[in-house]
Amino acid sequence: MRVLERGGRGSSRRGKLAAGEVGALRIAVVGCGAIGHAFHVPALAAIPGVGERVVLVDSNLSRANALRQEFGSGAVCSDHREVIDDVDGAIVAVPPEHHASVAGDFLAAGIPVLCEKPLATSIADGAALVEVGRRSGALLGVNQVRRLFPAVRRAAEWIGSGSSGTVRRIEIHEGAPFDWPLTSGGTFGRDGCGRGVLQDLGAHALDMVCWWLGSRPAITRYMDDSMGGSESVARVEFEGEGVEGVVQMSWLSRLSNTFRIEGEDERLEGEIRAWDSLWVTKRGGRARKLGLEPAVSSYPRVKGRMIENFLDAIRGHGTLEVPAEEVLPSLDMIEECYRRRGRFPMPWHEAGKEVCDEVG
Repeated sequence: MRVLERGGRGSSRRGKLAAGEVGALRIAVVGCGAIGHAFHVPALAAIPGVGERVVLVDSNLSRANALRQEFGSGAVCSDHREVIDDVDGAIVAVPPEHHASVAGDFLAAGIPVLCEKPLATSIADGAALVEVGRRSGALLGVNQVRRLFPAVRRAAEWIGSGSSGTVRRIEIHEGAPFDWPLTSGGTFGRDGCGRGVLQDLGAHALDMVCWWLGSRPAITRYMDDSMGGSESVARVEFEGEGVEGVVQMSWLSRLSNTFRIEGEDERLEGEIRAWDSLWVTKRGGRARKLGLEPAVSSYPRVKGRMIENFLDAIRGHGTLEVPAEEVLPSLDMIEECYRRRGRFPMPWHEAGKEVCDEVG
């Protein structure tokens, strides 16, 4: 095993704990890129007895070693298959096109997995991972952190309470100039897979829609700006039983980053990342502030909550915040969108093409 560890090689242990077993856990973080650096490793490092035992796995050992030195993790390795028998759980943070193969290896061996979103790049692969976990008895969760955001969570409770009457329309508008510190090309559709903002922001937004409604609405129209590569602007239109809606996403422009849910009797509006309040408006009335009493009050706390939940679930002390089977409907929506992909009208492009054709 190509493992480097401060203080020598630790004792090996099989990554399957009996229900309720306590003690330090050994967690593998597979993929030491941007999300591992910003989310998973800092959250694990903050947990005494866990952070120093983390195994960082990356084909680029220099990257893994730099992360270990920054956060004081215990070991590095270049191949996830070499640590399967030595960990109690795995966090899969490689590019999306590798989620299915890496997570599948751990699940087949009975190792619990927390996978980055999207769970997979196809509904077939996502469903297969759920089935592998079911057969082996290994937990499989997905890092859909939006479900922990106070505003998003309160919206789910508001819909579930029935106080708004039947939900009639949902709108989500999310966008900002892309500034994520990538270490791979996966986000921009590496190898020509042509998947961009829909697979990235859409994995969150469409999961919110399916979670809120408790079902998968039908796609009525999907458009983006792709001309053969990854899309940077996208629009999903959908409808379900008595409900319609739209999700607008952009990597180019700053959108409102808000959602709006219209019911028969009330309307709920808020910012996706709001920590303190939302606004409710009764039909024909004035808007009133709806205070939040969140379990988390900052993005760093969201990170800690998701990781702590995963560790508790491994120990048998709770259930996963986002079980993998719950994200399959939104994964199916994303796949259908790409299958039905249409391009936004671009008259300036068509006009330019005509001029070039005439000159040519």
